[in-house]
Amino acid sequence: MFGSRLRLAARVRNEVIASSSNDTCLISSRVVYGPKLARTWERVWNSPEKLDIQAKRLTKKRVKPRSKKVIKELIPSTVLNSSQLDFAQEEVTKEKKVTRPKTKIDLTLFDQFVTIGVPPSRNPALYSRKVAKFVLDSRLRFPGAILLTCVGSFYETYFDQAIELSQLLNIKQAKYRFSGHDYPFSGFPIASLPRHLKALVQDHQRTVVIAEQIPIAPDRFERKLVKVITPGTLLDEDLIEPDSHNFLLAIADDDLAWIDVSTGTYLHTPFRGNQEELMDYIMRIAPKEIVISDQSSFKLPTEGRGSKLSILVSKVKLEPGLNNVDACGLIAAYISQNLLPSVSSSKPTLIQFSRYLQLDAEALDGLEILVSQNGKSQAGSLLSTISKTITKPGKRLMRDRLTMPSCVVSEIETRLDLVEELVNDRFLLQDLQDELSGLGEIDYERLLQRINLGQASIGDLSSLLIVLEKIASVSLRLGSSLLGHGLVCPPRLAKNISSVLDIPKQVDEPQEADFEEMADEEEEAKDAFSMPKWNVRPQYSKRLHSLHNELSSALQSGRALQERYRVKLSDKDVTLRTIPKLGAVIHLKKKRGRSSSWKETLSQQHGYKLTENGSKIIIITPEWTTLHASIEELKTEIRIAENEITQKLCKQIISTHATLKATFSCLSELDVFQSFASYANQYECVRPLIHTDKSTVLIDARHPIAERALLKTNERFQPNSVTMKDEDGLCQIITGPNNGGKSTYLRQVAIAHVLAQAGSLVPAKRAELGIVTRIFTRFGSFDNMVLGKGTFLVEMEEMAKILHRADESSLVVMDEVGRGTGNEDGLSIAFGIVKYLVNKIGCRTLFATHLHSLVPFLSEGQDSLKVGKIGFFCIRSLSNSEELDGKSIIYFPHQVVRGVNPDSRGIDVARIAGLPDEVIQSAKLIKNKL
Repeated sequence: MFGSRLRLAARVRNEVIASSSNDTCLISSRVVYGPKLARTWERVWNSPEKLDIQAKRLTKKRVKPRSKKVIKELIPSTVLNSSQLDFAQEEVTKEKKVTRPKTKIDLTLFDQFVTIGVPPSRNPALYSRKVAKFVLDSRLRFPGAILLTCVGSFYETYFDQAIELSQLLNIKQAKYRFSGHDYPFSGFPIASLPRHLKALVQDHQRTVVIAEQIPIAPDRFERKLVKVITPGTLLDEDLIEPDSHNFLLAIADDDLAWIDVSTGTYLHTPFRGNQEELMDYIMRIAPKEIVISDQSSFKLPTEGRGSKLSILVSKVKLEPGLNNVDACGLIAAYISQNLLPSVSSSKPTLIQFSRYLQLDAEALDGLEILVSQNGKSQAGSLLSTISKTITKPGKRLMRDRLTMPSCVVSEIETRLDLVEELVNDRFLLQDLQDELSGLGEIDYERLLQRINLGQASIGDLSSLLIVLEKIASVSLRLGSSLLGHGLVCPPRLAKNISSVLDIPKQVDEPQEADFEEMADEEEEAKDAFSMPKWNVRPQYSKRLHSLHNELSSALQSGRALQERYRVKLSDKDVTLRTIPKLGAVIHLKKKRGRSSSWKETLSQQHGYKLTENGSKIIIITPEWTTLHASIEELKTEIRIAENEITQKLCKQIISTHATLKATFSCLSELDVFQSFASYANQYECVRPLIHTDKSTVLIDARHPIAERALLKTNERFQPNSVTMKDEDGLCQIITGPNNGGKSTYLRQVAIAHVLAQAGSLVPAKRAELGIVTRIFTRFGSFDNMVLGKGTFLVEMEEMAKILHRADESSLVVMDEVGRGTGNEDGLSIAFGIVKYLVNKIGCRTLFATHLHSLVPFLSEGQDSLKVGKIGFFCIRSLSNSEELDGKSIIYFPHQVVRGVNPDSRGIDVARIAGLPDEVIQSAKLIKNKL
């Protein structure tokens, strides 16, 4: 057999030498690893003649064919496929008739991760280590992931990944010795896993594979890959943003599907749009990860607002012959490959986007729906201004309401009815808020999903009981109100959970330790007679009650035994303990003046073992060892019995999953309703009249974000009114000074539509709003220097998108279009855009501009230049008689009135901004000449 190994080594060496470099030859040596060959390998490797001579001498007779198991023992399974395995077998048996072509063994794969330190090929014994072989095998299975291998009480990484991990997590890098050579190595304690996973997966968008130690016998375990964690497949609440979904989006040829594995939300929609439309979906869904097939050419854009996205794009390798897999199939395949519970039983909900007000990426950004434009944070956004939600699922639902308002009048009216009921009954509103406040820390949607996936803890079951009790209390308070419709709990479920659980007390989280601080081998010993805090009430079953009685009796026997040893050793500090690696021991401290006669007494007794360690004396006795084993056995039986009971309880909960999911959804709706009602009461909002006419009427409307910001400085927001109807003109041209409030006016009209169609009251004295199906915005300009696109080109591309996609039920909001080029070109293009919007599309339009020469063309155009009805409005600017430092004070009342204001007051604004007086005077001279 050894000769056949050498012959195989010689054959492989020659094959590799024929097609590879010397480094690759060294790599190939490990194909014949083993304890016998390890001693011979390096001696013969650099002498091929000696290798061939030894092989021929040891194999004078033909080696009889043996099973492929022989080859599997010689060659790592991750290196060879079935055809390569057949070839290797033929080389051992030296069959004369070979019908299949000779296949070269690609051994370079096995070395692709080990490129630092002493070449592993010079160290074949390395691969006889179980950890090393497991690590390399696992990394070949998941080549793009960081592998964290549990070894003892640490998670460890090796080779090149050790260096990468130490840099990503800012932890120390050490060295691990394999067969006399040092290799990079890093790791951290188990308690630090949540923190480091958050950094790797969320901050660095890396895929992480977790390998755990699975016990298979009292003193034996095996390592298994148990989790593949990616940004879009997170289940642990500690790793997920509580206020937003954690969507995994699959993009196929004809449809899209997205799932939040942590909540069970699963949606899909047909899609056959272009890249721009796809980006609108991506911005609205806001996935944490995108999944495509390995044959897809999709890439995140490198231009526009989509270029700022930071989303992991993962590919799914499909089975041969599967070319047209839909988006749901991609999600199922990806989840299966990542060792997650199957979602095959979950049915995705079809989303018809025609039922929702569509806000593209520019509208979400321009209206500051989710984040502010200044700091790109949630503070200062519409979401942070409006949302007063209490529960975590309620916060996510509020986000959905603002990004996907309804276009269905009946649905909007129902939501407004419920919000108005809470607005009119402030006592009911306060009671509802008090009840929901008890659920603030419980994410009941994700809790239910963990139970459904079989990953619930006792703490989850305890939290579920709290939620069910709160639902019953809320339902009782709401009585016959429509607000309580849908709050249905499965009968007796809460009672059943309460009868099973012995609710545990809160325990402090374990303290994390630094990786470089190695713990002492002897951990803090535990009191051997402390009764554990059990999860299930002992009285729940006769068997469990009997086990508890037996355990209590055994613990009492242990206490009695401890007292006997204290008397026997004349030391009241003697304790019976369990110490890691030693097991059950008698523990006592060394004391001065203690007689040594007791040592002789103990040493003469059969089975006694005495060890002195520093100031401690450890004694192992058969009596305490036997009793301790009995105690541990009883504890194990109790845990098994508890597990059977809780599993049965979980099955009962899972059987009511559909009912609970619907009830929890209603609870989240209530949270959103109370949030809208609280905002309406605080800011004096009015219920909007919703209709399908193509008109917008707002009397004394206010911008919610600006109003809230001004209130913080005790300033008052100036309300404004707007009327857009067919008879008055659906398009309004707004002129006025810089810093006068034109952009705020434009935004508040669009935001009023968003709030009303989301089901909220509107900050105004009166609101009559016709449904809009799309909102398009154009605010500000920016360059795309990487692609060589200037401000004006970017602006025109966005304008083209709006003009191609807007329809008569859209609302278009534009601010200073055409300012990025010369006056004549800008004026001409602005005229053409307004004319197209009014005459061709016929949608509601707000158009703010400083191109005052545009007004005569729009109001007096004839023939081909004639434009339909347009309203002209402006913001005035006033100069006070008072002076500051000899200069008149400019006052902007921020009030919109009919007419045109041709004075932009740009020089005055420049003076207020602090430009030097010399610059201001020069500017005034030039303006007078112009």
